[in-house]
Amino acid sequence: MLRMMGRMEEDNDDDNMVRFSFSSEMPVDRAMGDEVLDHGDGAVRLDRLNNGAPLLFNHDMNQLVGVVERAYVKDKRGYAEARYSSSAFAQQMKDDVRNGIIRNVSVGYRILRMGDPKKPTDEYRVTEWEPLELSLVTIPADPTVGVGRSLVDEEPLIVKHAEDKMEQQQSLELHQSAITDERNRVRTITALGTKFNRHELADQLVESGKSIEEARAAFLDVLQTAGQIERPVQTDSSAIDLSKREQRDYSVVRAIRACVNNTWNDAGLEREVSDTLAKQIGRETQGFFIPHNIPISTRTTQNVTSYSTGGALVAENLLAASFIDLLRNTAIITQLGPTVLTGLTGNVSIPRQKSASTMYWVAEDAAVTQSGTTYDNMTLMPKQAGVLSRITRLAMQQTSPDIEQLVRNDIAQQLALGIDLAVINGSGTNGQPQGILQVPLASSAQTITLTSNTFANLDKLIDMESQVDILNALNGSLYYLTNARVIGFLKKLKAGTTIENLPLWTNNLLDPAGRGILPAVNGYPIVRSNQVPNNFGGTSNRNCIIFGNFADVVMAMWGGTEILPNPYGTGYAAGSIDLRIMQTFDCGIRRPESFSRIIDLAV
Repeated sequence: MLRMMGRMEEDNDDDNMVRFSFSSEMPVDRAMGDEVLDHGDGAVRLDRLNNGAPLLFNHDMNQLVGVVERAYVKDKRGYAEARYSSSAFAQQMKDDVRNGIIRNVSVGYRILRMGDPKKPTDEYRVTEWEPLELSLVTIPADPTVGVGRSLVDEEPLIVKHAEDKMEQQQSLELHQSAITDERNRVRTITALGTKFNRHELADQLVESGKSIEEARAAFLDVLQTAGQIERPVQTDSSAIDLSKREQRDYSVVRAIRACVNNTWNDAGLEREVSDTLAKQIGRETQGFFIPHNIPISTRTTQNVTSYSTGGALVAENLLAASFIDLLRNTAIITQLGPTVLTGLTGNVSIPRQKSASTMYWVAEDAAVTQSGTTYDNMTLMPKQAGVLSRITRLAMQQTSPDIEQLVRNDIAQQLALGIDLAVINGSGTNGQPQGILQVPLASSAQTITLTSNTFANLDKLIDMESQVDILNALNGSLYYLTNARVIGFLKKLKAGTTIENLPLWTNNLLDPAGRGILPAVNGYPIVRSNQVPNNFGGTSNRNCIIFGNFADVVMAMWGGTEILPNPYGTGYAAGSIDLRIMQTFDCGIRRPESFSRIIDLAV
């Protein structure tokens, strides 16, 4: 955490020393409310500062200005005495301080203990904290203090008129917001430059003041011109930069209550997250948005009167850690290394090369035969995935805090399973994406046919590999994917009929994605999920196997997850709350050559 404030003056006895105030109990606006650093007895741990903590410039560990020689707390303020380094940079900083160019001080600190907010101000008091370093800074968070104010006058600047104080607070809030926005812009553009090794371009875009959208377009132009682009450059506008504490404090149930009651007084964090996300994705909602980096969830009706639908959650020596979850299919695709695009707006068109130029041998004084490269596009369009759920009034009021995690988990799992199933076997009609089993492949031979709908050895699996290899696509994140029935069938296959009739199945292949040891057939890892159909096309016992490079699966997400509570739905008479959870999604295959499949295996 950082807090910028301070008063500075030089030591008359030693011009290489500087003394300043680095902290106070002035409230600072955070996402969770106003934060106050306690300066009472034992609240500030000064061990690090008094053991030679660094004095830096703008919190940059590579720009050392000096060393802290003494730190103490007096009259609810933190003070420090620091000695400048003899380096040229530090001496220049000393001159800038002396000439009034650098006027501000910031403290980097970590929170050790925080008290509960004091209603109705939502003031969070940090009752124990530890300064880690002090910095001379160019942009202050506290405009009321700075270089040039005497240490003799150790009281903070007093605003005598309420109007002045309100205006000052509004100015401070706007200033802090501008700082945060600028940091986010620079961080996002720098991340894009790192991802595509275009640091010089990123620096130019930052210096020119380009917006994130303008920077994204510039990266696209450069990459497309260089022929390096295979996917759109995207930043995740559906993720919010939250601390671990803020992610832990975030409550879906609290947001639901606030939305139903139309009062967000007790859900400030949740409202701020939703408003920020709405601004980023450019649309409003009567419900609220949840970003992708906050796990969410809920589906079945929660009811505390009936033991099976919620009553078991009412606190009665509840063993929450022993909760028995529903047996579900396994969402598998995201574990196989797909390309995931988030924070999208509008349709997405990804250029794709279909053919290359041809080389010809040329006789003397003959013309070279002209050939050309052809291209097409893979287009992704927003499609809606939704879950309807219900939570009873008593469940919202009576259940233990574990209902929060159950609400999150169930929604997340249902959305994940629906999206996962679409990637595997989406029909491409009636609003569904088109999945791997339905998308047209580059060659009809990539759909492996069976004689009598079965096989007695691994020949057909080798054929699947060969079809991908023939098309020069045998690389990347290669897996076999099938269901539990086929897994059992494959485990029974033997290498021959001799006394050493060993299974062809092995369990000693190191997963290339770093998930440890996986089972393998034909030298490639094989994973299972009952999301892979055993009744393909509506025919019983028609099982499927997929082989290919799952990095060529593109999963596209538009915005965060939208939750809209409806207290006047079908559960109104009973006081229940109906929930509509929506996620916008599409998927595609970058190179159809990367996959082969069997769709008619009887086991």
